[in-house]
Amino acid sequence: MSRERRKNNRIKVTSNSLAFISNNVTEYAAAFSAAILDVSEGGVGFVYITDQQHDDISCTMELIDDTMHIENIPISMTYNISFDGYEPFGKKCGASFQQLTDDQKKSIQEFIQRQNLPQNE
Repeated sequence: MSRERRKNNRIKVTSNSLAFISNNVTEYAAAFSAAILDVSEGGVGFVYITDQQHDDISCTMELIDDTMHIENIPISMTYNISFDGYEPFGKKCGASFQQLTDDQKKSIQEFIQRQNLPQNE
């Protein structure tokens, strides 16, 4: 049985949330968008479609939903695997947040709290 490495519980994302991930070195030359699956104060899980391999360990993320936009979130990818049912182009990725500013921490906490609110249909 594998040992859980997360320090924070992940919350399933219920809003229509997207992420835009870019390589710190080439800025937007190696960028892609993704659908957010879950989030915690320590990291995020997401899925994306690509025909390229994105193995960059350090990237930045923009987290976007219908009312929030959190920019320049430093992340480190912890896994990047095939997403069942969407091979060969679907990928599932986990990333941990790195060196967040106080404003980013506050915004991410607000984003997490919003996931427990009823969604407008």
